[in-house]
Amino acid sequence: MESILSLIFSKLGALGAILMALGGLWLRGWWYKSRAERAEREREGLQVQVEITQAQGEITAETERRKEKIDEMVQSGDAAGLSAYFNRRVQSGDKS
Repeated sequence: MESILSLIFSKLGALGAILMALGGLWLRGWWYKSRAERAEREREGLQVQVEITQAQGEITAETERRKEKIDEMVQSGDAAGLSAYFNRRVQSGDKS
């Protein structure tokens, strides 16, 4: 028992405690760093989702504008304008 107590309170015990404390600090830093990296990846993923949603909204709005234009041409009986509209799109390579 005396040898255990003397080891604990000796310089060797103090060195061991310091090494354990440094190891604990290193593990704590590693844990916080991994949490920060995970949060950054999640933030980037959410940002990409927002950009995709915005692009889909823009595409939907443009599609609606084109549908309205075509509907107006059909309602007004503008067959020549409608034909020219589609021909311009085909010649320009616009497939949407």
